Amino acid sequence: MLVGLIVLILLIVFGRIWKLKNNQTYYDELEDALRNPEKAEVLVMRNRNMVTLSTEIGKLYHLKILNIGNNDLRYLPPEIGLLKELEELSVENNLLTSIPDEILKLNRLRKINLNNNRLSSFPWFNSQSIEEIHLCNNNINTIPGVIRNMKRLKIIDLADNQIVKISDDVIFPDSLRKLDLFHNSIKSTAPSLFSIPGLRELILEENPLDATSLELYNKFKKH
Repeated sequence: MLVGLIVLILLIVFGRIWKLKNNQTYYDELEDALRNPEKAEVLVMRNRNMVTLSTEIGKLYHLKILNIGNNDLRYLPPEIGLLKELEELSVENNLLTSIPDEILKLNRLRKINLNNNRLSSFPWFNSQSIEEIHLCNNNINTIPGVIRNMKRLKIIDLADNQIVKISDDVIFPDSLRKLDLFHNSIKSTAPSLFSIPGLRELILEENPLDATSLELYNKFKKH
């Protein structure tokens, strides 16, 4: 009787474990996720001292969140563009000097975090899905005009970069809520920067603003 009860308990326990594994969507090892690619939706591999990301990542075609921050990555493989369902990409605190153009294929991407890398350029999205772009502490020096097409964009963090000017060619979308340009080299800004309909937070401290731009900024902060 006791033996039968123990066997029954073991069957229940192992059955639950099997069910959890079978339904698992979160992984912290690429190898484990690749065993069940049709289920893997979240992959988190932080603080691993990773220098490269395997091209096998492209097989996780249902992945929605990829977090590989706090590593030693110097590049991302082009296969990153195969993650058609990806919504969040976090690669902050790495050693990236460039981003593959294939990233532009991620049509469902809502948030990308590339803070604290070594990027001098960024393949700005002509995307209708992107909501947040975090590029703090890189070497970015320009903001392109294509940014106007990002109709859902709410946050841009470009603090601690090398931007010297916000020209009239740069038209930000009405959806923008926060623009952080702290500690760049900005001397002049287009007047239109201060009249973005949805903008609630604009940070321009620690920039050598000219008199006109500084006056416009001070007026904006009073509203």
